Amino acid sequence: MKFYESLRFKLVVWVVSIVIVGAVAQNGTSVYISRGLLTSEIQKECMSLAKTGSEQVNFFLSARLDELTTISKSDYITAMNQKDAVELLQDIISSDYENMFIIRPDGTAYLNNGAVVNVKDRNYFQTAIQGKKAVDIPLVSKVSGNIVIPIAVPIYQDDKVAGVLAASIKSAKMTSMLEDIKVGQSGYAYLISNDGTFLVHPDSSFVLKKNALQISDSLAAVSRKMIAMESGLDTYTLNGVEKYLAYAPVKLAGWSLGVAVPVSEVNGPVNGLLVKITLLTALVLVFSIIILWFISAKFFNPLTEMVGFIRKMANRDLSQNISSNLTSEFGLLLNSFGEMSQSLRETMNQISAGSDKLTEVSQELLINAEQTGTASEQVSATADEVARAAASQAEDAQRTTELTRQVGIGMQNVGTESEKIAQQSINFKNIVRRVTDTMIKQKDKMGETIVSAEQVFQVMTELNQYTEQIGEIITLINNIAEQTNLLALNAAIEAARAAKPDAGLPW
Repeated sequence: MKFYESLRFKLVVWVVSIVIVGAVAQNGTSVYISRGLLTSEIQKECMSLAKTGSEQVNFFLSARLDELTTISKSDYITAMNQKDAVELLQDIISSDYENMFIIRPDGTAYLNNGAVVNVKDRNYFQTAIQGKKAVDIPLVSKVSGNIVIPIAVPIYQDDKVAGVLAASIKSAKMTSMLEDIKVGQSGYAYLISNDGTFLVHPDSSFVLKKNALQISDSLAAVSRKMIAMESGLDTYTLNGVEKYLAYAPVKLAGWSLGVAVPVSEVNGPVNGLLVKITLLTALVLVFSIIILWFISAKFFNPLTEMVGFIRKMANRDLSQNISSNLTSEFGLLLNSFGEMSQSLRETMNQISAGSDKLTEVSQELLINAEQTGTASEQVSATADEVARAAASQAEDAQRTTELTRQVGIGMQNVGTESEKIAQQSINFKNIVRRVTDTMIKQKDKMGETIVSAEQVFQVMTELNQYTEQIGEIITLINNIAEQTNLLALNAAIEAARAAKPDAGLPW
């Protein structure tokens, strides 16, 4: 039997297959659930970061506007005195700003560094001169050429707008603020304006140069929701990479903040978990196979040993001693086979002894048959001699008793009886020859089967019957011989008398 056809191998394969199926199902379920939970958590984290980021940006801009509002109420500012206002701004400007300045109603701006520019065309000025606080989109400073975020508040004199107090917030300040919003390894946050233009982005080539509505259809679909000041979580594809995008509005400025993270990165921990689970399962499976292989040996080695015993028994080898110290069903089965083998061995010994005895009896029957045949031959020879003597005497009696009718008739009867005896002797001789042939054949077949011995027994029975018949014939022959002798003697006497009629008898 080939190894892969053994029951032990099949059992290991079955168990391992069941373990593999169970492990795959369990691991697949675990990974599926883990992926769902992890994805849900990361999505929640992205939404939380987006809302937190938008609130942080909103709070920062609101704080800067409140700061400008407080400064705008200073006497130096409300007086719209250029020299005093510039000196004050030089004293209070913080590192968050690139510059601060006051703007006259005609758009002339006086910066804290002494520069004078006209900003009449800027949106923040036009909004603030109308008496509203303004946060404009990032733009290139006319003074430094850097990208700045302008904010502005109106300056009141007697409840009338007398000018505008503005400040240029450094774009780097806003960028560093968004850089702190991290999701995974490559997640990032960005800001877009109400027309989709990127205001803040980790890639500086996007800032004020690219529009989210024009990059990809999937991103444009999400960006429209952002422009509409909605908040939520969607997916989009950029350069073949699928990403999650959580977004929330910065209501104060009319912007929208988005937090993007690749889907593969979100699923990365789950994939890592899957790899670890797979490796752990493989190790457990290998150890399980090894342990199962050794455990199965405890069950199948006795069975293999039992098969070996049975094969030897099938080849008529009953000399083996079968026993086991196992207390399990295999041990009981082995011990039962041992008892059966011992019983068969004893039975075969008894059969062998009986066969020897049967052989001895058959030999004795053969010897007796041979002796009976010899005796039969001797009887046959004696009968022949008697028949010949009787025939001779009958002839002499015929020659000597022709003178008397009685003697002739008597001799005639004797001759008839002698012929019958001769015929019976011949028949007996044939019977003896047939019995002898039968005995010789039986001698050749005696050692082959018990059936032949039974046939010999039947032949012996028949021979006994024939022997009894022979005894009866011999008795008859003896009687006839005696009668013949008497008749012959009487014939001789009568013949003598006839030959010598005058002679006197001695009695």
